[in-house]
Amino acid sequence: MIEQMNDLIDINSVVIELTSKCYIGCDYCINDSLAPNETILDFNVVKNLIDDMNKINVKSIFLSGGEALLYPYILETIDYCRKNNMDITLISTVGSLLTNDVVDSILGNNVSIISTIDGTRETHNSRRITKNYDSILSSIETLYKKGFSQKYYIR
Repeated sequence: MIEQMNDLIDINSVVIELTSKCYIGCDYCINDSLAPNETILDFNVVKNLIDDMNKINVKSIFLSGGEALLYPYILETIDYCRKNNMDITLISTVGSLLTNDVVDSILGNNVSIISTIDGTRETHNSRRITKNYDSILSSIETLYKKGFSQKYYIR
């Protein structure tokens, strides 16, 4: 069935919401990310989605969440995409979970990042339970010091 879609539509990019889980608690979040019953996609489901997207010639994937970097198989997902010739064009993150392993994976796979900054430190932090303005800026600095050359989008 998925292969039949290839004749009907041309999809260039797909968003996969890996998890609804997040620890920041933005007051405008639509994911209810602090709920005790968060959703986390099984890694086999993610692999099947990537395989299906390959069958209909999708070229890139945007990994999203909640907080995409809280997904327990984020590194494996990035690796699986690369091994299956699927570009990860963007990962949505609150910006404060960019560990060395994640940064190395991002650097090796030409992945861009998108985070949200809601204005000044005071304004940004007032919109969140976890105040992360400074950690976002620190993560951006760390990425670029390590040679990050992709785009880091701030919305």
